[in-house]
Amino acid sequence: IAANDAFHRGRPKVDRVIFSIAGEASTLVAQFLAGETDFYESLSPADAGKAAKQADLAIVPLGTFDYRFLRFNLYDGASDRPHPLFGERELRRALSRAIDRETMVRSVFDSAGVVALGPFVRAQWSADQTLTQLAFDRAGAARTLDSLGWRTGADGVRARGGRTLAFTILVPSSSKPRNQFALLLQDQLARIGVKGTVEPMDPNALGDRERSRRFDAIVDGLTASPSPKGIRESWMRGGASGFNYGRYESAAFDIALDSAVAASDSRAARAHFRSAYQTIIDDAPAVWLFEQPVLAGVNRRLQFGTLRADAWWAGLPAWSVAPGKKPARVTSPATSP
Repeated sequence: IAANDAFHRGRPKVDRVIFSIAGEASTLVAQFLAGETDFYESLSPADAGKAAKQADLAIVPLGTFDYRFLRFNLYDGASDRPHPLFGERELRRALSRAIDRETMVRSVFDSAGVVALGPFVRAQWSADQTLTQLAFDRAGAARTLDSLGWRTGADGVRARGGRTLAFTILVPSSSKPRNQFALLLQDQLARIGVKGTVEPMDPNALGDRERSRRFDAIVDGLTASPSPKGIRESWMRGGASGFNYGRYESAAFDIALDSAVAASDSRAARAHFRSAYQTIIDDAPAVWLFEQPVLAGVNRRLQFGTLRADAWWAGLPAWSVAPGKKPARVTSPATSP
C-alpha cells in the first residue's frame, strides 16, 4: 500500500508498506530474523527468544483479547443435576486456591505471560486489576477439603462417601501451551490429594464433548470482544451464543451485567462490571490461567507509537524509518493512488 498525499491527517511518514504472505509461519519468521522484513505480528515464545538475541531486533508485547482457563462443568452432563464434584462452590474455590498460577505462567511463557484475572482481559476498558483473587494457598486449600469431608486415603487420593476426588481434564491436542498447563495442573492437584487425568483430544471431538456438556473439566479458551458486554454471551445464564458450556448460573452476576450494559455513563458501568467480575471470581466456575501472549517482532529501524491490541496496523500512517536506516531492499519510489 502506498502513502496517500490527500490523507486527511496528513501524508503518512512512510512511502509504502509491503505485506509479505507465506503458507508457512516458519517462512515468515525466517524472513524476519534475516532482516528481510521489519515487523512480525505474532512470534511464538521460542522465536521471540531467538529474535531477542539479535541487536537489531526488539520484542514488543501486544495486548491480547484471548484468555485461557480451566473450565469446570457445574452440572452432570446435560441434566439438571449438579455435578457430583463441581456443583459444590467451596470445592471449586479450594481447587482454585491450590493452583500456583504465577509459577505455571512463568514455567510456560517465562516473562512473556501474565496470569488471567477473570473472564476478561487487560486490554478491555472495564478490566480491573484491583479485584480480590482467590490467592494461592495450598495448605489452606487442603484444610478446606478436609473440612468438606474429603479425606486422603492410603493411595494418596482423597475420598468422601465412597467417591474419590478424581476427574478428567480435557485439552485440545493442537495447543502446546494448553497441554503444558494441563500437565502442570495435574501435578499441582496431586499435591493436595486430587487425581486429575489429562486427556488430549482432537479439537473437533473436544468441541462435540463440550457442546453436549459431557465433560468434567476442560483447559478452555475464549476471545473477549473489545466491548466488555460480550461477556454476557460467554458466562451469563442462557447466553445467546451458547458458550457457557459449564452452565455457570448466578442471579447476582446477571443483574450486575445487565446494569453495566444499561448504565448511562462509563463510571457507573465500570462499577457494575467490577461487581459482576468479583462475583464470578468468588464463585470459581473456572480457574483463570493466563492471557494468551502476543509478541510482535520489530526491527529497531522502525519508529512507531502505541500498538493497539485489536488492530496494531491502525497506527501505520504515523510509523517511520529512523534517519539513514532505510532498508536496502527499497529500490524504487512508491506512487500515491
